[in-house]
Amino acid sequence: MSEIKFLSASKIKTLENCSHLYWVKYGLGLPDKTNSGALRGTVCHNVFECLLNPRHEKHFKAIKNGGSIKKSKVVDRYVLSYLNRVDIEKYGDTFQFNYELVDKMIVVGLKNNFFGNKGAYIEKPEIGFEIKNKKPAYNIRGFIDKPVEYPDKGEVVIVDYKSSKGKFRGEELHSNVQAMMSSLAARELWPDLEPSVEFLFLRFPKSPLQRLKFSKDQLDGFEFYLEQANKVINSFTEEDAKSNYAADKKKNSWMCAAGATWVCPYRDPFEFFSLVDKNGKQISSSMKDDFSEEDRKLGSVKKKTYAGCPRFHDQDISETKTTAEDFEISSTKVNKDNDIDLNSFK
Repeated sequence: MSEIKFLSASKIKTLENCSHLYWVKYGLGLPDKTNSGALRGTVCHNVFECLLNPRHEKHFKAIKNGGSIKKSKVVDRYVLSYLNRVDIEKYGDTFQFNYELVDKMIVVGLKNNFFGNKGAYIEKPEIGFEIKNKKPAYNIRGFIDKPVEYPDKGEVVIVDYKSSKGKFRGEELHSNVQAMMSSLAARELWPDLEPSVEFLFLRFPKSPLQRLKFSKDQLDGFEFYLEQANKVINSFTEEDAKSNYAADKKKNSWMCAAGATWVCPYRDPFEFFSLVDKNGKQISSSMKDDFSEEDRKLGSVKKKTYAGCPRFHDQDISETKTTAEDFEISSTKVNKDNDIDLNSFK
């Protein structure tokens, strides 16, 4: 019997936007092609997580009051080191542009009620959740950036940092899957507290917040939506991957190509490297053959070819020389992220 797959907010959003993109990311397990925006978001999250520690209060105050990470040498060094480590310039924008933008984004995050209001309690800067619900039947997992508890008020505020260029609008805001999923998780984690969600958009210093609160009926109804979504992903096939191309929908066609330079990273063919176990099952994948010696103890590395999106390249998805059977969510984790040791904050 195949493993029951877990839903996440990003999986649902990907599936709704483009069936092929969902397939290559979660069915074929192709390497995730990051971008400068995602990397800027990561470094901001890392700094926020560290500065929530009371030991680093002086760095928080220095940056908040001084209006720049330059006011804290260790934070400034960390950001510079991170941006150099990930070679941020190769994603299009200059190093200076990215550094200055990260600086501004961190300041916005720190100046907007970073430790909550009076009576707030923050146990951990980030909390992972995993829920297996039987009726309605669904499995979900994800992360909460910053839960701020207010025991005296009977509330918990889920703060989620956003590094995107635009805010949510219309249905994307009022029926936000991530917000509803986080609220469900909060209902499980803090059963005595009423959840609400705050999206904090770090690129909007004048009005960064968008707040949402859902009723019990809304969340109960959302659970049935999750049940249906779980049925879809657990029976998703290569044929399903051809059913809902972003290119065929006016509101999503920009995801394939936009402007003079943007092209979906999975539109055209490319080669990649796959770490597979002794049974030929993929453990991890990468654009480069940069697996560590420790990684290689788990299996062997194979060079593979992705044939491109069939909506733009006239071939079957099966021409991609890796299949869903080659890929499984392994219990063995391979650390392929770009995070840097945060010991400099100590």
